[in-house]
Amino acid sequence: MSLSVEQVESFQRYYELLLEGNEAFNLTRITVEREVVVKHFLDSMASLQGVPFTWRDRAVALLDVGSGAGFPGIPVLLVCPRWQGILLDARRKKAEFLADAIARLGLADRVQARWGRAEEAPADELGRYDVVTARAVADLGRLASWTVPFVKPGGRAVLLKGPRAGEEVEAAWGAISRVGGARPETFSFELPEGHGERSLVVIEKQHTEK
Repeated sequence: MSLSVEQVESFQRYYELLLEGNEAFNLTRITVEREVVVKHFLDSMASLQGVPFTWRDRAVALLDVGSGAGFPGIPVLLVCPRWQGILLDARRKKAEFLADAIARLGLADRVQARWGRAEEAPADELGRYDVVTARAVADLGRLASWTVPFVKPGGRAVLLKGPRAGEEVEAAWGAISRVGGARPETFSFELPEGHGERSLVVIEKQHTEK
């Protein structure tokens, strides 16, 4: 993936906003620039491996569940300028940070921040999104039950997990199938510079939940 000068500048600005917001909102323990680039930005962008390559250049509706400081949602939206997104977090202060970051990054015309819990979302939000992302916010069974219902049939839930995510798939399969998900595909990858192994769990939505 290659980034334009404007995109690189946006990531630099995002890093500055993280440092600024960290003083008030306790967003991340990782603050060294190089580590933020690898462990947050590149890790987030890796979620794009979970969708067909052609989706990157088309209009896509994204929901990022448990967005926190904006991962993986903001990095993905910065590199996919045709995507529109909702960043959802259950903590009001983090949702406030997200709203401010969206405005200051110039994303307000296509990205919104919302405060709330995925499991309490209104029924008209379900089945609306092409891609739903989440980053290591719970075990796979619960994470699937919170994310897959939002996905349109044919869309994907793309879940960023630690190195042992493959071991969770069988235990989570009942929960995944109940909400209309196909059997997950799991991909492992190494972050650069020895920063560890990660997994990507991709669940295609087949039908509405049972």
